[in-house]
Amino acid sequence: MCRCSLSDGVAHPGLESWILGREVKDGIAVLVETSTTRGRDLVRGVAAFARDHGTWSLFVEPRGRGERLTLPSAWSGAGVIADIDRSELAEQLASAALPTVCVSWFIQRASNVARVTIDEGATARLASEHLLDRGLRHLAVLPARDYAGFIDNLTPAFTRLAREADATCNVFDRASNGLGGLAREQRLATLGAWLASLPKPVGVIASSDVEAAWLTDACDSAGLRVPIDVAVLGCEQDELSRLSSNPPLSSVHHDFESLGYAAAGALHAMMNGAATPTDSVQLAPAAVVSRESTDTLAVGDEQLQRVCAYIREHADHPIGVEDLLDQVRMSRRGLERRFMKVLGRTPAATIRRIRVERAMRMIVDSDDSLRSIASACGFGNTGGLTRAFIAELNVKPAAMRKRGAAQTGDDDDDQTETDQSESTADVGFNA
Repeated sequence: MCRCSLSDGVAHPGLESWILGREVKDGIAVLVETSTTRGRDLVRGVAAFARDHGTWSLFVEPRGRGERLTLPSAWSGAGVIADIDRSELAEQLASAALPTVCVSWFIQRASNVARVTIDEGATARLASEHLLDRGLRHLAVLPARDYAGFIDNLTPAFTRLAREADATCNVFDRASNGLGGLAREQRLATLGAWLASLPKPVGVIASSDVEAAWLTDACDSAGLRVPIDVAVLGCEQDELSRLSSNPPLSSVHHDFESLGYAAAGALHAMMNGAATPTDSVQLAPAAVVSRESTDTLAVGDEQLQRVCAYIREHADHPIGVEDLLDQVRMSRRGLERRFMKVLGRTPAATIRRIRVERAMRMIVDSDDSLRSIASACGFGNTGGLTRAFIAELNVKPAAMRKRGAAQTGDDDDDQTETDQSESTADVGFNA
């Protein structure tokens, strides 16, 4: 409780709060790197929780990627949300004995620390499905930064899924080829030599877009074509890395604001007497946002490649069976069998998937309304867009918009509109 003394020398509990016209708020330290999309959005989520509940005062300082995070020596607060990445910070937080929520996969043994973080198993599944759907049967992984105490769940999960699909999977050895201490040209040369040694075409994932951008740069230095020789997928979106990469990066999209909000909720419960959870709370990613770095179809069927290229070029228009048959010399039944044999889905399902991928990219990368996106991607209206998203991704398109983004007045659940150009209504195909 705050204490303040008047000239009478008598302490008056709570007087300072009364003078300020508000209750004293709990100090919460948010220790995350703020130079990445992940860190900034996580802070936004924590701040949203603080606004909703009105009981916290946040301590946040700008921190770069890899910069050491620590509690200030003079700071006195009630709880901590931290992206723990070093044993020194883990030990400091354990000694502080404050309710703490860790948002990383660092090994935790302290009784005052809970974990709320992303589901890397689900991330690996989305990433593997994305690359395998493009016909890639050679896969590889650039793992996360290697430091003592870090639990890498992504690499073994992705490797297992690749082998279950009868695909090869090569893992870059960061222990023997430390990248963090290398100058840029040395790092690109090291990665370029590794990428050149892989069987082609190959699909490579990186733990984040920051390191996926290293891969596209390394491919350029080594004379490898992205995505024809090497398809590159980042497993944690980062806006600056996406914009600076050539070509733009495909990414696994996480709702880091919701992660921050969930971490704040867990901390709030612990501060109010709840026991520290022993099980990790894991948030699944929403979807893969497909861009040019994985825009490939690695199948040895030129006719099928021609048909899929036509679908991509004309996805904003109604597409009928005759349109596709005009691209190849085969019967309708033969075309459908070819799709099922090579891609494992019908032409109608392929049209819908391509349209959903385009819509997803526009939702994440632009401020266009859902209504205009639905029209631009061949769905006709937001009702058709929503049904396609649910069928493909089990998520509504509005959920992909950032928390608190300005609303356009569109109703993504408007099921009363007539879907005149939705993918499932394209003439001549069965889904």
